[in-house]
Amino acid sequence: MQTPRRRCRFLPLLVWAVVSSGCGSTSTSTDVAPTPVRCNASGAPDRSSFPPAGGTANLVVTAPRECSWAVTSDAPWIGLSGAQGSGDGQVRYSVSRNSAATLRRGRLTLGAQTYEITQQAAACQINLSRRSFEVDAGAHTLDVNVDATAGCSWNARSTADWMVIAEGSQGSGDGRVRFRVSAQASAAPRSGALEVAGIRIEVRQLGNAPKCSYAVDPASAASGPEGVEDRFSVRADDTCSWTTVTDQPWLTIVSGARGSGPGEVRYRVAVNAGTAVRTGHISVEGALFTLQQDACHFALSRTSKSFDARSSVGTVQVRTSDICQWTAVSNASWIDVTSGRSGTGDGRVDYIVQANLTSAPRTGSITIAGQRFTVAQTAGFTIDGRARNVEGSCPNKRFTVRGQDVRTTSATLFQGGSCQDLREDTSVRVSGIIGADAVMTAVEIEL
Repeated sequence: MQTPRRRCRFLPLLVWAVVSSGCGSTSTSTDVAPTPVRCNASGAPDRSSFPPAGGTANLVVTAPRECSWAVTSDAPWIGLSGAQGSGDGQVRYSVSRNSAATLRRGRLTLGAQTYEITQQAAACQINLSRRSFEVDAGAHTLDVNVDATAGCSWNARSTADWMVIAEGSQGSGDGRVRFRVSAQASAAPRSGALEVAGIRIEVRQLGNAPKCSYAVDPASAASGPEGVEDRFSVRADDTCSWTTVTDQPWLTIVSGARGSGPGEVRYRVAVNAGTAVRTGHISVEGALFTLQQDACHFALSRTSKSFDARSSVGTVQVRTSDICQWTAVSNASWIDVTSGRSGTGDGRVDYIVQANLTSAPRTGSITIAGQRFTVAQTAGFTIDGRARNVEGSCPNKRFTVRGQDVRTTSATLFQGGSCQDLREDTSVRVSGIIGADAVMTAVEIEL
């Protein structure tokens, strides 16, 4: 009996990678996925420590071209621009002003890597609402408000046993010192002092003598930032003597420091060249004269200006009182203040905006007299290739690059050669601005 023969069937068009050794035999193949490429991105910050005023810097990222990465910040006072990308790149980070008197730390994170950013503490500034008191012979509870930078610690103490601090013997930042003055049994006046954050507050208590009433007219006045000299009247009975006390060093007594009965006090107000309104007092046996002095005010002729990608110049006028001082500081590396970096009274700030040779628009600013002046600049355009159809003579030549018409001017900057080196078939890289006529005006040409 014959064994039936096996018949083999073959696929005539599809040939597999694994071939059977004989009819009836089978084989199995397994697909193995390629091993993923490891994505290692590393960074290098331009700057890791900043002053209290803040600033900006770049984190330079190095990574393979196919590697995607992202940078994050764990601090709200560190802002990021361009925080994501792939391949080599950079992330711009901005540190805002630190108004507290404490050092602060934040971190930038790139993958498994962290970069610590520190910012120095702001300088402590402490102001008191009062520098002197004059009270009658009775018991009193008095307050001194403390205006201090956040994080600034301070202490308060009394130099006299008849004054006791009831609240605020120590604090941090803004606060209040409350103290009690005991009743006076003697007919003679007495004086003592408080010390708050090292600042002395004079306290004078009248003796327990027959009552005298005092009044000042007017009870208040206002002045501009300029220095001024003025006067007010004192009303008192003929037998009542009085003295005057001022609580601010910029408010001084010219005449009338002491008197008896009706009289007059002349005072002088110093120039206020700052930007904050200030208040001072003159006390006449408890009758209070209040003077409020205005601060310097500044006005700019404009608050913003827009430019195209070419290098340009601009001017801003500053208007203020004759005694008011101001400064102008650029906040962008591509904006240069050329004149008017500081001034007193009216003035002018001149600046230069450098050409934008990048493909992105940009915005910067100048801080003038504490106010922000914004500068916006459109993006440039860059094209490279070989110069064709070159015509004209220096400095005004025309040519085409990959079909784009280009013109040069006397302002065109040449790198790697000069205008005379621009010939037919020259390899060029042109950065410039495309005008309404569709012709590109070259800002810079690299040969």
